[in-house]
Amino acid sequence: KCVDGSVYTGNVRGGIRFGKGVFVNDRDQVRYDGYWVDGKHEGSGELILADRSKYSGMFNAGVKHGEGKMIFPSGNFYEGNWRHNKKNGYGVMSWSTEKEIYSGEWSEDYPHGVGNLVWLEDKGETKVMRNRYSGEFFKGNRQGLGVFYYANGATYEGEFHANKKHGY
Repeated sequence: KCVDGSVYTGNVRGGIRFGKGVFVNDRDQVRYDGYWVDGKHEGSGELILADRSKYSGMFNAGVKHGEGKMIFPSGNFYEGNWRHNKKNGYGVMSWSTEKEIYSGEWSEDYPHGVGNLVWLEDKGETKVMRNRYSGEFFKGNRQGLGVFYYANGATYEGEFHANKKHGY
């Protein structure tokens, strides 16, 4: 038991968390179950935060780094690559609150590079595609070349800027 009331159960080396262990801090409502190196999360583990979001995946030097899945209290989730605690590389973000799914490249927590964004519509027990964009993104915006597919079958193929059709 630590001075702040938190509890660690697991391996230590030289008085520092090292190897497999579980850390629980009821005051801050944080729980980590996984591997440690020099007192920091390292390798695979599961982290539950005060807002009830849950991350399961890889850590490096105490931060999300590598493959992992983050489930947010809203039911939204991201599954894919992380680098230094941010979404980076390929990943899928599903916003159940907005009924949108993005799959593609990420950089610094933003859709950035090539990807697909699908807007869904509830139809009773199922969800169907409403509209879809496939193309380039820049810092979270549809920007560059892409194709917008409308639910009615129409398409726009061309340039986008700041989420709007713009250019040829």
